Amino acid sequence: MSRLDSLRGLPKPFFYCGGQASLIISVKNLLIAISSFLLIFLGGVTPATASEVTALQAKDNGREIRVKVGTIIELTLEEQGGTGYTWEFDQLDKKHFELVTTKTRPLSDMIGAPVLMTWRLKVKNAGESQLALDYFRPWEGTGKAVKHFLVKVSIR
Repeated sequence: MSRLDSLRGLPKPFFYCGGQASLIISVKNLLIAISSFLLIFLGGVTPATASEVTALQAKDNGREIRVKVGTIIELTLEEQGGTGYTWEFDQLDKKHFELVTTKTRPLSDMIGAPVLMTWRLKVKNAGESQLALDYFRPWEGTGKAVKHFLVKVSIR
């Protein structure tokens, strides 16, 4: 019995190419695809379909901004909830904006301390609109608002 005859029944190592070159190439393509997936979804590469984000704060009150359809507007305003005052939208234009999330972040661990309110709005349709909010105590109504926030929005 020759040495070759003794090796015929044994499994071949993965890198053996005799007739299996296409298997090696497809495994290589699979590894490339997995790597691309991980880069995109774990934040290494931003996908081309990512939305733009436009950040607005109290200092932007009275401004006019231009955004594209699909843009996310992130509006952050300080609120003193312990006194009863809250920011409320004055008739949010649902034709042009979709409220995606609302988040509250405390500025301190103290009870009654101010918080940052953040609203994320997705721009839906082209046109002209505005984001208007009033700062008031709900039981007193908007007529007694002590602050107002207004940004004119041009959407293309």
